[in-house]
Amino acid sequence: MTAPAGASPAPVLSRAQARVLWAVMAAALGAAVALSATLRPPRPPPRELGPVLLGVVALVAVADAVMAYALTASIRRRAGSARGPFPDLTKAFAVEAAPGMQILIACALSFGAGLFACVGHFLTRDPLFLAIVALPAAVLVHWFPSQSRWARITPPAPATPGAPQRSGLVRE
Repeated sequence: MTAPAGASPAPVLSRAQARVLWAVMAAALGAAVALSATLRPPRPPPRELGPVLLGVVALVAVADAVMAYALTASIRRRAGSARGPFPDLTKAFAVEAAPGMQILIACALSFGAGLFACVGHFLTRDPLFLAIVALPAAVLVHWFPSQSRWARITPPAPATPGAPQRSGLVRE
């Protein structure tokens, strides 16, 4: 299905769909925390596994939080231009898809890091892993697709050739 001539295509992920995606990711992360706290591993892990796994999980949680912001900022900067890995996408489509892609990437990164910390807690029973889950959970909460966030992460539409340019500095 294609958009009529002159109309911008529908976004890849609408705000309502992004809210459902966010709710599913948040509920799944909460369920993973609950399961890791209640279930017991079939056999105790080696004693050396705890500190190594704790370091790796902490590094992954921090790296995913940084990537959630860096990648979404990159998408916002590149939207509306022909730069990037898919230059054949139309400029309007890239602008329409940018908010949904940002929410999807941030949610997936934070969920993955949180799930990794839950697996670490399940294996070692160390409560520090549950403390590490707080960082991905905070990133997930931060990226809730509210009306104001959606407006903030939506890049400006590309200028059409021949249209008068407004600088925003002079009141017209």
